[in-house]
Amino acid sequence: GGNRSQVGGLGNETLFLGTNLVELLPDETLSIYEQVVVYTRSSLIEQTTPVANIVNDTVAYVSNISFTDLDFDPLELGGNITWADPEDIS
Repeated sequence: GGNRSQVGGLGNETLFLGTNLVELLPDETLSIYEQVVVYTRSSLIEQTTPVANIVNDTVAYVSNISFTDLDFDPLELGGNITWADPEDIS
């Protein structure tokens, strides 16, 4: 958790309850960072072990995308997304 930078808030502001999307600007500099970590915080304490994902800055084009929405609630999605693998995965 050292040398953390917050994305999505201004300065020391926190993100609003229910935030589940933070967009990075095009051409955002990755610098030395290799992972994105997400901490959760409540009025009691900040999470000490975040969820982490490795940044993967690649592009791949797929075909035959299929999605059937199995969630019946408005403005919510649920189900599996399937696609054909790209021909070149190098």
